[in-house]
Amino acid sequence: MHSLYSPTSTPGLTFLNQAQIGEIIQAAYLILERTGAQIPHPEMLGILKKAGAEIQGDRVHVPRHLIQAALAQTPKGLMIYDQKGRPAMHLHGRKSYFGTSTASPKTRDALTGEIHETRLADIEMGLAVADKLEHIDFVMPFGSAQDCPTRLGDAWEVLATMKNTTKPVIFCPYSPQGVETVIEMAEKVAGGAAELRRKPFLICYPEPIAPLTWPTDVLDYMIICARRHLPQLVTGAQLMSMTAPVTVAGTLAQATAESMFSAFMVQSVSPGAPVFMAAIPASPNPRNGLVSMAGPEFQLALAAQAEVARSLGLATWGCAGVSDSHILDAQAGSESGMSILIQGLAGVNLIHDVGYLGTGMQCSAAMLVFGNENVAIAKRILKGLTIDDEFLATEVIHKVGPGGNYLVNKHTVKHLRQEIYTNEIFNKTGYDQWRDAGAKSTLEKCDDAVRQMLAAPRPEILGADLVRELENLIRSKN
Repeated sequence: MHSLYSPTSTPGLTFLNQAQIGEIIQAAYLILERTGAQIPHPEMLGILKKAGAEIQGDRVHVPRHLIQAALAQTPKGLMIYDQKGRPAMHLHGRKSYFGTSTASPKTRDALTGEIHETRLADIEMGLAVADKLEHIDFVMPFGSAQDCPTRLGDAWEVLATMKNTTKPVIFCPYSPQGVETVIEMAEKVAGGAAELRRKPFLICYPEPIAPLTWPTDVLDYMIICARRHLPQLVTGAQLMSMTAPVTVAGTLAQATAESMFSAFMVQSVSPGAPVFMAAIPASPNPRNGLVSMAGPEFQLALAAQAEVARSLGLATWGCAGVSDSHILDAQAGSESGMSILIQGLAGVNLIHDVGYLGTGMQCSAAMLVFGNENVAIAKRILKGLTIDDEFLATEVIHKVGPGGNYLVNKHTVKHLRQEIYTNEIFNKTGYDQWRDAGAKSTLEKCDDAVRQMLAAPRPEILGADLVRELENLIRSKN
């Protein structure tokens, strides 16, 4: 078959047309020109004034031509590497990658099932599991260690992460000194500052406060990362009806303005420094005020925000594989699978929080294993269909003929693994087989998988000498 069309059909979701994307972007420009942002940071105010912004006390207003110039300087694609310097994620277009949850004060113990305050050991166990999960593409410290020294806690958590996996790392900063220390650690792992800049495996995640407020410490993080050209995701939580308008469109306009302003600041510090267009447009429950991490409006807003960012050529940030349920149950299954598929179909680039339970307050290794299966299904769907002579298989159909069997045909052997999804967790057996194997629930299967992974020998990721060097580096900063 010879044709002018592409043989591969890749599915995708589109919620906005070009005119609607343009309306959101124009609304964001208007917000930054008329409302502006609060920047209580003398150094950043000086940088922004030099860049042409209008400064009134700690309020900053920026005309749209300056925002447009900053967006033009922002990299339009990012290659993120693993700790060994191997290409891991090419962030552009509709390519989607999935990663773990992070920063939760509670953890469902990977071995006992007990829910307790997160410990550094829990982070290590969670990341050891993540390292073995084929469809988890990047990691974050798996919780917020409550037994960790408050000072430089971010550095200790990142070290626990890097010790247990080579996958790319995104971290939440706790202090400017912590950011400096984490970057210094990453430089040692990468083989120097120049090598880390050339092949970044680390991304910083500063979180300002919606609406339109950047605290001093967050601005410190941004300046530190921009000057080193370390990729950074800058976004707070735009909580519909609380820290953002109740409407999805209004939340998108504000989130776009905040993200544009972050890009303007990063480019004003260091032109060409990598920064994402990011948002966390979550929805509080009107009945009790608790934030839902899995509401339908959250998924809708993230999908639409990705379209806005993609129109500007910028990498995007999502949140999926999470459930508001406190246990891995039917609700968790529905919310995890639906959010992963929707954001994958929407082409969000970096999608974190696989493994969250309890509205983001609990990290669960079992939920992470479960989410890995959902990601595998989503990736198979995103792979789409190939329509050409080989895949239409008319010659194979002719040779097998009426009443034949394709099972032992070379064409089947060649394409079976790529065409038909198989899994380790979800049940695909008859009732008798399931009963004879112990009649285990999905949660029990996930727990078994976690225990098997943790019982297996773990590779030495960094080496004992480098681990001691990094531990001594952190201690020397106290």
